Amino acid sequence: MSYKKHISPAKLITLGFLLVMLIGGTILCLPVSSRAGIFTSPQTAYFTAVSATCVTGLVIEDTATYWSTFGQVTILVMIQIGGLGFMSLAVMLAGFLKRGISPYESVIAAQSYGFSRSGESGEMLKWIAGGTFSLEFLGALLLSIRFIPEYGVKNGIYRSVFLSISAFCNAGFDILGDRHGAFSSLFAYRADPLVSLVIVFLILAGGIGFLVWRDLFARLKGKRIGSYTKMILIVSAVMVAGGAIFFAACEWNNPESLGSLGFPGKLLASLFLSVTPRTAGFAGIPFEALRHPSLVLSILWMFVGGAAGSTAGGAKMGTVAVVLLSIFSTLRGKKRTSLFRHTIRNENVLRAFTLVFLHAATILAGSLLLSADPAAGSFSRALFEGTSAASTVGLSLGITPSLSLFSHLVLMIMMIFGRIGILTISCSLSTKLSQKDNGIVYAETEILM
Repeated sequence: MSYKKHISPAKLITLGFLLVMLIGGTILCLPVSSRAGIFTSPQTAYFTAVSATCVTGLVIEDTATYWSTFGQVTILVMIQIGGLGFMSLAVMLAGFLKRGISPYESVIAAQSYGFSRSGESGEMLKWIAGGTFSLEFLGALLLSIRFIPEYGVKNGIYRSVFLSISAFCNAGFDILGDRHGAFSSLFAYRADPLVSLVIVFLILAGGIGFLVWRDLFARLKGKRIGSYTKMILIVSAVMVAGGAIFFAACEWNNPESLGSLGFPGKLLASLFLSVTPRTAGFAGIPFEALRHPSLVLSILWMFVGGAAGSTAGGAKMGTVAVVLLSIFSTLRGKKRTSLFRHTIRNENVLRAFTLVFLHAATILAGSLLLSADPAAGSFSRALFEGTSAASTVGLSLGITPSLSLFSHLVLMIMMIFGRIGILTISCSLSTKLSQKDNGIVYAETEILM
C-alpha cells in the first residue's frame, strides 16, 4: 500500500504525542500515582503529562513529594517517549522486529526528528537508540557515585537513572525534593563538580542533535564533518562560554545567587546557568534570585534552544544562525547567504525566518495571555514563563503552581506547539519549499521599505 493512502506523517506524529499525553494524564489521575493515595485533579495530572511528554519540566506539584514511585515512573516513561519521539520508538521497534522499515515508516521517522530526508532512517534510528541508551546509562553510572552513598543502593540508582534520562532528554524533572525541599531542583548540588558536570554533559549531548553526533563519530574514522555540524558546534560553544562569562559578571557578587559560593563554585554555577536555559529546565540557583540582565539573557537562550533533530526545543540554533547570517549578508550588500564557503539555499533562509517568526509570535501571544493572570505578577515574569513553555525548557520564576486553570491551559498549548507544532511545520515547509513552483509567476513590483 502506498504511504499516500495513510494518514500524513505530520498528523500521525501529532496524534501519537497527544495519545501519550492522554494516557499518561489519565494514569496520573489515579490514586496509585500519588503519594497520598488520592485522586489527582485533571488540571494537575494532564498538565504534568503534557510537560513530561513535551520534555519541558514545568510542574504544578513537586515531582518527588507529590507523586508516588509509580507516578514518577509513569512520568519518566513519558519523558523518554517525548525525548525520542512516539512514532520513532514505534518505528524503531518495527525495524528491529522486521529487520527493515517501509517507505511510509521511513518518512515518519525522518519527520519525527525534523529530517528532510528519509533514505537512511532505519540505520539512523538504530544508531540513535544505541547512542541514547548508552549515554543515559553512562550518566546514571556516574551520578550513582554520588547518590548511592547519599541515598543507599536502591534509591541511589533510581535517582541516578531518573536524572540521567531527564537530563539527556532535556526535560528538567527531578526527584530530589523529598530530601532537599519541594521545587529545589539541583540547588543542593550547585557546587558539586560531579553532579553538575555530568548533568551539563547530558544536557549538551541531548541538545546538539543526533546528526551532529553521527558526524563527530564519522570524524574519528577520518571523514570530514559537514557545514551544519561545524555551525552547531561553534554556536553551542559561543553560547556556553559567552553565557557563563555573562552570568559570572552579572551575578558574581549577588548574595542571593553566586555571592555565597567560593571561586570554584562560582565558575561551576556560572557554567550551569549558561547551559540549563538551553531547554534543560534544571536549576542550580533559584532564577527568582537572578538580576534582570541575567533573566534577559536566560530568555534569549531559551528562545534559541538546542539543535534540530535533538531532544531540545526552542527556535533551534541552526535556524537562528541562518537568520543572523542572512541579516549580516544583507547588511554587507550580498544577495546570497553563505556558510563556510557554501551558499545556503534561499528556501532554507525563508524557512528559517518563518520558523523564528512563528516561535516569537507564539511566545508573545501566550505571554500576553499569561500576563492577564494576577498570579503572574508582571509581563516580564509572564514572558519568562511563556518562553520556558514554548521552548520546552521548564525553568520557572515560581509562578506556575499558583496560576489559574486558563493560564495552565495556555502553557499546555504553548508546550505542545513548542514540541510538536514547530517540528511538523518545519517538515511541512521543507517539503513545500523544495517543490518546484509550476504555477503562475506574476510580474515583479517594488515595495517601499
